[in-house]
Amino acid sequence: MLVDPANPEMLVLRAKTGIYSAMLPKDYRQSIHQGIIGAAARARQRILLNDVTSDPRYIPARGMDDVCTELAVPVVVGDRLLGVLNVESTRRLSEEDAVDLEVVADQLGVAIDNARLFARTQQTLAETQLLYETSRRMSTSMDVDEVIGTYLEQVAARGRYVCTVMLYAFDEAGQRTAAIIRGRWTPWEGRVHLAHEETLFRIVQEALNNVVKHARARRIEITLRAVDGLISLTVRDDGQGFTSEPIGLADGLRSPTSGGFGLRIMRERAEALRGRIDVISAPGKGTIINVRLPQEDEQP
Repeated sequence: MLVDPANPEMLVLRAKTGIYSAMLPKDYRQSIHQGIIGAAARARQRILLNDVTSDPRYIPARGMDDVCTELAVPVVVGDRLLGVLNVESTRRLSEEDAVDLEVVADQLGVAIDNARLFARTQQTLAETQLLYETSRRMSTSMDVDEVIGTYLEQVAARGRYVCTVMLYAFDEAGQRTAAIIRGRWTPWEGRVHLAHEETLFRIVQEALNNVVKHARARRIEITLRAVDGLISLTVRDDGQGFTSEPIGLADGLRSPTSGGFGLRIMRERAEALRGRIDVISAPGKGTIINVRLPQEDEQP
């Protein structure tokens, strides 16, 4: 039985033979505060008991009524308890048997410690190689999304964490205006692609910029919803509006003196994701900007 790394006060059965093979379940666990095994673990000294019925600490296993002897030998390396080597028998054991088993326990402890050291070394080497490769790819990347993807691949290789990559947006004065989530990875979902999030944020940002510069609006309403495989964004204001027929991507954007350049930028952003923008406006009746993007584009 070996010490549970997650709970040093618990011993976990890792191997069995002889009468143990049939009587004990594979996932058998025992506290170091129970039984002869626990007493040997706490004292870090062997315990030989040739009359188990005389010791109240003995825990009988079901179907092993003819056992008369138990020998528990702690497996110790340095000052670290690794586990307990336990023998139960239907015949008496001698002190020579106990000494022989101590030698086996010492050898077993060294072998277990070496195996764990080798595993840790291999893990450290693999992580070092992964970090080097990640650093090399990130240092040669010319695209933000590629850098983020490389980093999330490194997170995925570890497989234990939830990671979100967030970038800040700043205005011309250097003031932070927004926090944009550019990538996310979870152990149960894998990488979650968020390309639409930045596009929608930039469209809203441009729309609000147009409102501030041209619309003289008192009220702005922004609605975002996902319906039938489409992401739908609506930006509505009650400003002065401008002269325009309902327009879409194929019609071009009119009235450049009333923020048309900003609308053209929004159209290009949506078009890059196979989306569509419709703008409805009239003098004195405000402006409505409807953006629709295909939701399935968010998946790899």
